[in-house]
Amino acid sequence: MSEMVAGHCLHLYLQNYALIDSLEEQESLPVEFKEEEQLFSAFGQRARDQASGLLELLYAQAIAAGALPYRCLRRSQRRTVREQWRMDGNLLLPREKMSRNYWSLYLGALRDKGPAACLVLGPMESDSTVALDAVGTSAAQVLGLATANARIAFSHDSDYQSGIIVGFSALSPSSTYQEIGDAVKEQMDRFFSRYRAQLDEALRSA
Repeated sequence: MSEMVAGHCLHLYLQNYALIDSLEEQESLPVEFKEEEQLFSAFGQRARDQASGLLELLYAQAIAAGALPYRCLRRSQRRTVREQWRMDGNLLLPREKMSRNYWSLYLGALRDKGPAACLVLGPMESDSTVALDAVGTSAAQVLGLATANARIAFSHDSDYQSGIIVGFSALSPSSTYQEIGDAVKEQMDRFFSRYRAQLDEALRSA
């Protein structure tokens, strides 16, 4: 059996995220574009299949397997993962009994890297993002990003109000799921070897 790859539909969708998202929000195209509408619908369905498959694998490798040094609970259901191109859950810091923070696996287009799979951590609600933004600024150089601040890192609206990218993998149509998962985990290991204490403090103070 051949290895699963990111695929052309997913890659093309992420390259043109804002445009395609805008088209999908339209209820229907003019009747003379019926054939094009059917092709566009099939393209979107295939891209969603590729996205949900990749996110489920990343969850298994990065979250369920315990690669994150925190207790993590999953919130997202399979249906919402397919619709929203992301998977979210609660994150508990050491000695916390009630979660105030989240983890999020997200497929989007980074401003400086293009299509990418990202792991984002952050507070569910925040009075101040100063400390978190400072960690993100320092970590960006280690991760090879222009910015690790999830609020401004993407070339489209990602809905993140605050959060830090702690691992990512640039995507190409031929990228295998295993390669993507390995790259995200390698970035995570690099981040936490340098910034674990600072991140914990920033999340507690957010």
